[in-house]
Amino acid sequence: MAVRVTELLGIRGELRLVTWRGDVSDDEAMAYLNGVWRTTRVTRDVTQPNLITNVGKALVANLGTASGGTAYSYMAVGTTVVTPAATDTALTGETFRKALSTVAVLSSYTMRFVCNYTTTDFNATIRGFGLFDAAAAGNMGAIVSANVLKSGTQSLVAEWRWLVTAV
Repeated sequence: MAVRVTELLGIRGELRLVTWRGDVSDDEAMAYLNGVWRTTRVTRDVTQPNLITNVGKALVANLGTASGGTAYSYMAVGTTVVTPAATDTALTGETFRKALSTVAVLSSYTMRFVCNYTTTDFNATIRGFGLFDAAAAGNMGAIVSANVLKSGTQSLVAEWRWLVTAV
């Protein structure tokens, strides 16, 4: 009798948002995110669930093929309230986009995308975040609805994690 093996994979993610007094270095931010270093400069540390778009799921599905795809390397912020949908291809109200400071595989099943926004990058109440593969336009792989105030005296570290899991 043959044994039937069924394995289903899923992908889920979350965006951790940490605001700091003053600017923060990449090393300082990574030490904090990894739980190695504590600081009194952190003013807010919150985690928001995300929605991985159809485009993001397609990229992950294509990673093992010859078509591969383009890696996500930019994070955008928007000031318009967003209601994430799998079919989203752009971030409503996008006001600023920046290259990621870290793109890495944390473990066999977790991808990490980190962007450090400095005190001079922008000042606004952020209502949405998007993960993109290009400096302008491009493909949006994930979207998050948020409500985070970043002032001119604060920096913001945004750490996006995608986890491949069994469903």
